[in-house]
This record gives sequence, structure tokens and C-alpha cells, in this order.
Amino acid sequence: MRWIFALLCFAALAAGAGRLAAQPDEAGSERQRAAARGLAEAGLELFGSGKYAEAIERFESAEKIVHAPPHLLFMARSYEKLGDLLGAQKIYERLVAESLAADAPGPFRDSQADGRRELETLRARIPALRIALSGAVPGEIELTIGGKAYPAEALGSPIPVNPGVHWVIAKTSGGRAAQRKVDAAAGAGLIEVVLAFGTGAPAPAPPAPLRPPAGPPAGVPPAGAPIEGGSLVGPLALLGAGVLGLGVGTITGVLALDRASELNELCPQNPCPTANEPLANEARTMGTVSTVSFIAGGLGVVGGGLWLLLRPKSGRPAESAAAALRLLRGPGALGVGGKF
Repeated sequence: MRWIFALLCFAALAAGAGRLAAQPDEAGSERQRAAARGLAEAGLELFGSGKYAEAIERFESAEKIVHAPPHLLFMARSYEKLGDLLGAQKIYERLVAESLAADAPGPFRDSQADGRRELETLRARIPALRIALSGAVPGEIELTIGGKAYPAEALGSPIPVNPGVHWVIAKTSGGRAAQRKVDAAAGAGLIEVVLAFGTGAPAPAPPAPLRPPAGPPAGVPPAGAPIEGGSLVGPLALLGAGVLGLGVGTITGVLALDRASELNELCPQNPCPTANEPLANEARTMGTVSTVSFIAGGLGVVGGGLWLLLRPKSGRPAESAAAALRLLRGPGALGVGGKF
């Protein structure tokens, strides 16, 4: 189909070249005609690829440079493919209503004839709504269909619409309203719509998009709600650090005792010679490291154990499962306390 359309457009534009060339101040130069042909061919390629919105843009651009009925024909077809039957009808009617010159190229006449046939088929597919009111005065009505305003005079007359779902809303100057959701299928013909106004409160506007209920941020359970068991990462990490501290304390303690035994053998009597002072310092350092490691390791093991014991269990409220650990320090003593 592409080469046929391109050939027709080229022949049509070439046939009109003499008339266009006689008007040098208008869009009729050969370069302009070549540009129009290029845009039309690009539009046809896009049409064949199903890119109808882009095809419309190309045909509109070509039409602005040089008028040719084939441009209008494919614009109307593209609108129809997009589901905008009313937009297609408008272009078809423009094409059909054009008065072609007696010597108009054959492709121009063929495009107009095709447009006339396709327009008749299209009209049978366009649904229409005929809206009637119950319980309201038509002169006070503001009418909208799919968000588009219509005059009150349109009530009772067929109103063409594109296929699809439409909200039909009528409002009075006193604030009363009635609405209906109408599914207008292609080819459905005339659809009768009755909007009934009650005597109570005004009808609500079309439902707004639902919003999530207010509540705590995502991932934060409400107070008192059951929660899953607490993570084991923290307490196990603390237990691991405690065990490591006890291991370091044990090793350095053994080394400290070994250095102390060696020092006793070298210094059976006090004071110890200064030559053995490095060994004495090493023994003291090992003893200090062992003591600190034992204390830290013990705190880690006790703290990790309490953490495991007091962490929230599955199904327990978050508040009742709360536990607080704190370091207890006093004269000559260290410890871990908690409440649960």
C-alpha cells in the first residue's frame, strides 16, 4: 500500500506543479513539494507501523506545506484507528465537502471518493446519548459528558460521543446534581440516559480515587498490634563478641601466668634485677588485657543472653515485649540490668 500511496501523492503534486509554480510567493516551490512528499511518505510508514498519532503529525505537516486530499484521508483513518471517531468524522467531512476543480488530479478525486464511503461506515459506529431529566428544570442545568461541558439546549437531542465509558453529570444552580456512568460501545446507536433528581441531598460528584487510610508509616506496626519475633542478629552478635572476649581473656591470662612463673624462677628473691624488668612489664600487660577481656566478654555473654530472653516474641504486643538493658557500674563492680 505504501508505494501506491506515494505514487498517487507524487502524481497529484506533480500535476499541480504548473499552477503552484505560477505563484512564486506561495508554498509551491519544488523544494516545498518535495518536503511535503517526504512527510507524507513518512506518515504512511508510521501508519503502517501502527503509530497513528505520529502519522497524524506528519500528514498535518505535509498538508500545511501543500494541500492534497490524500493527506486528509490518512489523517482521518489515523484518528479512527486511535478510537477518536469524532475527530475522524471531522476530517472526513472536511475532505468530502471540498469542491475539487474540474482538472483536479485523479488521486485527489479517488481520495475524496474513498473518504465519502468511509465516512458513511464511520457514522454508523459513532454512539450517541440522548439525555432526559427527571425532577429538575432544564433551564437551570449545567451538563457535562466525560468532563466536557454542553449547553442545556442539548438535552433531549442526540449527542455523539466516542466509544467508551462516560460520566454524564447534570447540576442545577441550586446545587442539586444527578449522574450516571454510561458505557457507550461502538455501533450502539442511540442510548437513552435518564438523570433522576431526588428530593434529598445533592448527588455526589464522580468518585475520587481512593486514598490509603491514615496510619503509621509503612513498616511501623500500630501500638499494641501483634508483631513478629525480634531479629536474632543483634543478640547473636553480642553473644559472639562476648565469647570472643572470654577467649582473648583466657589466652592472655595463660600467657600472663606463664610470664609470672618464668619471672619467679629468675627472681627467687626481691628485689628483682632490672635486667628482668621487660619480662615483668609483659606479665603485667598480659594480666591487664586478660582482666579487661574477661570483663567485656562476660558482659557480652550476659547482655546477649538477656537480649535473647527479652526480645519480642511472635504474637506479643510490641509495647509489652519492650525490654531495656543498661550497664550497671559501681565501686569495684560491673553488671547488666534490664526490665521486662
